[in-house]
Amino acid sequence: TQRERRGELRPAEHLAVNEAFLPVGENANVFEVDHHDERLYCGGFSPDGETFLVAGQSEEVHIYDTNTWKRVDAYPVRDIRWTVTDAHFTPDAKGVLYSSITSMVRMVMQGGKECAFDLAKTARSSSTGRSMTQRRRDFGVWSLGVNAAGTEFLAGTSNNTVVLHDMTTNTSVCHLAGHDDHVNAITFVDGPQSSNVFVSGSDDCLIKLWDRRMMSESNARPQGVFV
Repeated sequence: TQRERRGELRPAEHLAVNEAFLPVGENANVFEVDHHDERLYCGGFSPDGETFLVAGQSEEVHIYDTNTWKRVDAYPVRDIRWTVTDAHFTPDAKGVLYSSITSMVRMVMQGGKECAFDLAKTARSSSTGRSMTQRRRDFGVWSLGVNAAGTEFLAGTSNNTVVLHDMTTNTSVCHLAGHDDHVNAITFVDGPQSSNVFVSGSDDCLIKLWDRRMMSESNARPQGVFV
């Protein structure tokens, strides 16, 4: 019920509690680092916290030094459909992995070297399990997660699947039909020593916990579900 979700607080009190965690009013200890004419849809810190990236509808991923908050670099992006949907530093902070509303996930490194990973090549039917080729415009990546070793990434897609991809061999380990709607958030959660456990969040209003040691494409069952 509404009362159970909000506790004993009246609407005005509930609003005041929420505002206490937003950078407005008395909490407005913020400043504008930079201004972009294009919309920005993602941002994130490097593992060491020394740099911060932002990306969106521009043709570059912009890199900032967190000590000065000056823009220090920009990586070019290509084959973008509407926007960069997600972007993450590689574990050594020398490159960026990014996605768009296509089947391609790309990695660009300092110096301009690039790699491309086409997730549609090995996509499978959630009903038959058979390999199938999908047109890029029918398949988009909304979210990414990179393991601590920099050897694998997770992708949450527009066809409601979770993809685990091996970057060293450029092959998809599995496509899990894990949700009933777009998968908009995904990340590994088991620390730097392994990459077995991850969580995914979807427009179906569910967060699911997965353990790759206990799953397969034919048995895509999460180890936990949070509503």
